[in-house]
Amino acid sequence: MAFDKQKLFERLKKIADEKKPLFLDELFTLAGLSSETFYRLFPKGSGEYDAIQNKILDNRAHIRAALRRRWFNSEHPHLQKSLYALIASDDELRRLFFQRTVIETGKQANIEIVINPLDNGREKKD
Repeated sequence: MAFDKQKLFERLKKIADEKKPLFLDELFTLAGLSSETFYRLFPKGSGEYDAIQNKILDNRAHIRAALRRRWFNSEHPHLQKSLYALIASDDELRRLFFQRTVIETGKQANIEIVINPLDNGREKKD
């Protein structure tokens, strides 16, 4: 199937503006276009690719902002905690999301295990 590249580009921009897809593959589905055709016509680094990608990124940014506003205004603690996690310092995150388990051994010594999933690959600051 032959495509008029400029018409397709304009159609993709219109779909991105109206349907607000968050991922390129979602845009491809909405447009009835294969990813192979898209990348052949609009290779990474081309102006058209960058324009389409920027529309996708804009859609994501608008949705993130809207969700954060809803979380801020919410009465649900789990949503407020999620928002706090986005803006918290590393120390606050560690305190907010650590798990502590104390194992009673029946002997004088107790074992305390602290699991902090946020230290995964991060340098600890003591």
